[in-house]
Parts: sequence; C-alpha cells; structure tokens
Amino acid sequence: MKRLFALVCAAQLACLVPLLSACSSSSDGSGGGDGADSGGPSNPPSSSTPVVLSTAPAGGPVAAVDDAGNAVVVWVQQDDQSSLSTFLYSSYYTGNVWQTAQKVTDVAVSTYGIPSPYRVAMDPASGRAMLFWLQQVGGGSIELWAKAFDPASGWGTASQLDASPDNSSTISVGLDATGAALVAWSRYANLTSRVFANRYVFGAGWGDPVNIGADNPDWTSKELNVQLAVSPAGDAVATWTTAIYGSPSDHSITSNRFTPGSGWGTVSTVIANDVDPDFTKISDPKIGMDSSGQAIVAWSEWHMSSGVARSQVWTKRYTDGWQDATPVDSPTANGSWLPNPIFAVSTGGSAAVAWVESDMSLKVSVAPAGGAWGDAQTLSATGLLDSQFLPALSMDGAGNIHAAWNRDSSNDDHGLWAGYYSASSGTWTSQPFQDPMASATTGWSPALATNAKGDTVLAWTNFTSDSGSQVVASYQSASP
Repeated sequence: MKRLFALVCAAQLACLVPLLSACSSSSDGSGGGDGADSGGPSNPPSSSTPVVLSTAPAGGPVAAVDDAGNAVVVWVQQDDQSSLSTFLYSSYYTGNVWQTAQKVTDVAVSTYGIPSPYRVAMDPASGRAMLFWLQQVGGGSIELWAKAFDPASGWGTASQLDASPDNSSTISVGLDATGAALVAWSRYANLTSRVFANRYVFGAGWGDPVNIGADNPDWTSKELNVQLAVSPAGDAVATWTTAIYGSPSDHSITSNRFTPGSGWGTVSTVIANDVDPDFTKISDPKIGMDSSGQAIVAWSEWHMSSGVARSQVWTKRYTDGWQDATPVDSPTANGSWLPNPIFAVSTGGSAAVAWVESDMSLKVSVAPAGGAWGDAQTLSATGLLDSQFLPALSMDGAGNIHAAWNRDSSNDDHGLWAGYYSASSGTWTSQPFQDPMASATTGWSPALATNAKGDTVLAWTNFTSDSGSQVVASYQSASP
C-alpha cells in the first residue's frame, strides 16, 4: 500500500505550487543562508499537534487555505482494502478544528488502484473551493469532473466538464477573488493531444470547453502537461509543453493568456527548442502569477554534449509580453534530477524555485519582486532526499517560504522534514518535523498551502506498522 500512495503523490504536482490567489502583496525578501538539515531552531510560528484526518489506506493529500485561515484538504482513500476502487475524501478546517472526513465522490475515481490526478483551489475571500479530478470510467476512458464547496453548505453536485469521448489528462486550476474558477487540461485522441479550458462563474455555472492551443491539430505534435496561474483580478496564463513526434529533443514551451471580458488570446511561444545543436530536452513548465497579472514560468533544460549531460533551471517573466530567459543556477554535469522544478510565487511578485540534483540533494533559490535569483541554497544535503516523493513549497504575502520534503529511509533521521525561509532575515532554517504520534512513523507526500498572512497547512501521508497509511495534517497560525 505504501507503493500505491508513492505513485499517488507523484501525480499530485499541483500541491507543490501554492494557490497564488491566497497571497497578497507586501514587501518581499531575497537572499538566503545555507540551512541544510541543520537541525537547529526553526523560526516560523509553532505548529499544532498533527491530527489524523483519514482511515487507512489513504494518501496523496492536496490542500488550500483562504484569507480567514479556513482550509480544506483532499485525499484519495480505499473504502475496502480487498478492492482497488479509490474515492476522494476531504476534511475542512474552521474554528481551530478539523471536521470529520467526508466522502466527496460517491463513484470511484479509479477501479485500478492508482487514481488519476486531482486538484483543489480556494477563493481567498469567500472560502469557496472547487475540486477537480480525472475519473476513470468503463473501457479505459478518463473524464474530467468538478465539484464546488461552500462553507455554509458543504460539497455540491458533481459536474462533468468534458463530455468529449476523448480522454482527458493533466489538469491545472485556479480561482480569482470573485470565486470564478478556471481549469485547463489536455485532451487526448487519435495519437495527439490538445489543450482545452473552461471557466466557472459563481451563480452562472460552467461555460463550454474552449481549445486554447493550436488551431490546426495533427498527429505530428502533442500539447502536454498544461499549467495554469490565475491572479486575484481573474487574469490567467496557461503554459504547456509542445512535443514533436520523432524528435526527442524538439520540445517547446507554449502559452496563452486569459483576460476577463475578452477571453483567451492567441498562442505564443515562451521558449523554442530549436537553437541548440546538441541534444536538448526541456522539462514541463511550472508557472506562477502576482496580483498585477505578471507571470513567471520555470523549467529545466538538459543538454548533451561530448557524452556529458548538463542541466540547468531557467525562468522567464511575463510583463506585457515575455521577457528574456534567465538562468537560476549554473549548468551542472548530471545536474537537476527532478524533471520539473518546484515553484512558488507570491502576489507581491517574489518567487522561489526548488530542484533536486542527481546526487539527491535539494536546492532552492529565491528572487525578490522583479529582482535577480539569489545563490542556490542546500535544504537537504547529498544523498538524503527520498527520490520517490516530491518536495513541496508554499509562500505567504510577505515572501516567507515554507518547504517540506521526505528524507531517505536509509538515514537515522529519515521521515518528514520542514524548512522555513524568513524574508526579513534572508535565511533558511530546517529541521525534522517532530511528529509525536508514533516513534515508528514515516511521513511522505507532503502538501503545503499558505495564505497572505502566513496561516499554513502541512498535510502528508503517515505510515505506521500498526495503522498503515493515513492522511495527517498540522495547522500553523501566522504570527500575531
């Protein structure tokens, strides 16, 4: 069962990028000291005692927090351990209490044991939330579904968003300050895939799916792994990877922009992979947006030259158009192991990007709003990161950053670790996340969500030999 939820958490990449609409503009910090697994004191506010949200077997949490500090955590759970059917459950945090878990999907999201991705987004002002998931149905088809959450009445009725007979995959979501939701996904059919989007307006419901990618789809290319960022005003940018069949190095990053009242614009190329004579591969992009609608996209590149593979993390800003690409780190031989950098942006415009080196160390760099990337800092030293589980980042409105990751079980101090970046001092600290629930506990698949003032939820999959895998959460109130 641990293997099952290791695969689940790998699919939940959206939990690694906090909801940007849950942040607010403020002064942002930069710089940083090296706090690599120091075990020293951490300077964020103290966390509450971890609470078990689920029964076993369960795992793969995703989380969101509104401006009032209310939070929702969603995870996948098997009702019957003799069956491979999995369902989505949730718990709502309000009034300093985690409410009893609720089953969100009456129909199994998967009957094969490994669920398709699911994402949750939250309106920071009203606390309304929207859950999206890909549901496996008969014949191997995959459908896109959504369900709204209202703090006053709970979960509503599920809506199927893509009635096409084609399969849906790779979803990304965001909510603006009015509660309007945007979702983007890839639709796969006839050996190719194209990017579609749909919008939900509170009180009016869902519109019709719109193709926001290429106008002339054919079997020679694919549009994959779409990522979406939404500002409080409702502006949005979607980015995705465009891959050409028969050319493993011919990948580019493509985008489209949404403006309320005008809709989606025209497709533009963010980065084209046609200038390097050596073998080059571009990773799937990650994107964030500040309160003014300015976006930053991050990706990794691999270059093969003279038999040596070198990797580098890059970013590009959108300010009334895409600016020049900027490297975050120096090219490293056999460097960035994680194919997708982990990324967070505050609405004030400061940003953080993390990546995993081939030696299983965890690196992170921070940039102030409109400023340059600082020197890479080591959060977890060589050989200590558990390669099965992706780290998590979240960011508050002042530029303070939370990080969480899993250390390899071969280490004495393995399990869940937490890091904190203070924007005021420009330094990182990190330490084992002390879980008093059981001495034999192993924590993995962390999910982080932080609002503007710094209220933070850390949820993870907890494993003990007695209880199996369960979803556990800890709530951290912002400093007064």
